[in-house]
Amino acid sequence: AFTGVALCRRRSPARVTLDSTSVAVDSLALVADGGARVVLAGDFPSTRPVDASFRMYQVPLADLGAIVQSRSPLGGLLTLELGMTGMREDPTMRLSATADTVRVDEIHFPRLDARATYARRRLDGEIRLVRDNQPAINLLASLPLDLALTSVEKRLIEDSLRISLRADSMNLALLEAMVPRVSNATGRLQARLDVAGTWTRPSFTGNVLVNGGQMALASTGTLLRNINGSLTLTGDTVPTIRLDSLVMASGEARDSRASLSGTVRFSQSADSACAVSSLLECLARRSAFDVSFSANNFEAIRQRRIADLEISGGLRLAGEYESSLLTGGLRVERGAVYLRERLRKQIVNVDRLEEDEFGAFIDTTSFSAIAPVARGPSWAEELQSHMAISNVDIAIGDDVWLRSQEASIKLAGSVSVTRTGDQITLEGPLLANRGTYRLYLAPGVIRTFEVQRGVI
Repeated sequence: AFTGVALCRRRSPARVTLDSTSVAVDSLALVADGGARVVLAGDFPSTRPVDASFRMYQVPLADLGAIVQSRSPLGGLLTLELGMTGMREDPTMRLSATADTVRVDEIHFPRLDARATYARRRLDGEIRLVRDNQPAINLLASLPLDLALTSVEKRLIEDSLRISLRADSMNLALLEAMVPRVSNATGRLQARLDVAGTWTRPSFTGNVLVNGGQMALASTGTLLRNINGSLTLTGDTVPTIRLDSLVMASGEARDSRASLSGTVRFSQSADSACAVSSLLECLARRSAFDVSFSANNFEAIRQRRIADLEISGGLRLAGEYESSLLTGGLRVERGAVYLRERLRKQIVNVDRLEEDEFGAFIDTTSFSAIAPVARGPSWAEELQSHMAISNVDIAIGDDVWLRSQEASIKLAGSVSVTRTGDQITLEGPLLANRGTYRLYLAPGVIRTFEVQRGVI
């Protein structure tokens, strides 16, 4: 890796010539212990045409991320060739690059191929996401830029631009390679997204369609099936995403269904354009949204050590990144919440339990399957921290149980959830209507109790 000078060595002696009007490098090559190479050669005069080349072979993206201080962890290997000719004020450039097994944070790409040319203050390029030697997603761009090798007042030139993204019948199995904890993905995705206009007055059009999708989510233990949806991109100057519909089923109920719809609008910002490495965070911070979720007998979680629950109802999240409100209500139709098995039975006053003692009853290690590894506040966590909750009612249906090896207790009632700032308030009782509890007093000595009623 190129993370330390000691890990690199010159492949052969190099000669660098400096004078008052030019810099010339006669093939400077650096080789790392793992086989990565960086080669620079060329002539950089100030009054004559530049003629230079820069090559990288199998260089770890993690090292490049450290150099540019990327906020997102990077992974993969990059091979790149860049050639430059012409005057410093108006150079001509040609780029070709391939990145294998790319990782940006937790998102993975099997392979990315890039080709680009620059001449007469315009950059034309193509990026292809490749899987099994076949292009899955193509991105074409023609951008008015001033990439002069001298200082200029503005790099973005106010001229016509074109950006187009195409995915023609992409197999959703690609998600397994890109997104962690997704498996058994099938179905097709089609995408046609276009940006035209200028830097200051862009226009956005396009749509995304998902047909016959299915995927298993390790985080919830559920299998999503019959996934169908459509998304529309519109807007002049400010892009708006309209989620026309996204429907799916989960669980054994024949009428299982969940749907998501709404709009997300991105505002303009005075700061620079979003960096690729933090694109999602940048867009999230500029967003205003109004999104609704509805469910009917939808299996939301199937984790044997946590819960197995089917839900119905609806929720609405509206507002902006730094101020949003969650409203609505859910009904837990059927299922079970599982308690951790205790090795010793003893009478405990739960009112006097310390915070770290609740692990004796609930297996908190199981939540590692759902909660991501903490790396500081992410944009999603910050969005949640800015979200207020207004009387979201959670009702318990007729077939919901609290279960363990010793207990089987039917639950009922409802709870209203309110959140203001960091304060979460739960109002309303949960009822224990009936059930049984077995108490193991000694080997061969078991007592079974009937639960008649109770309040949690």
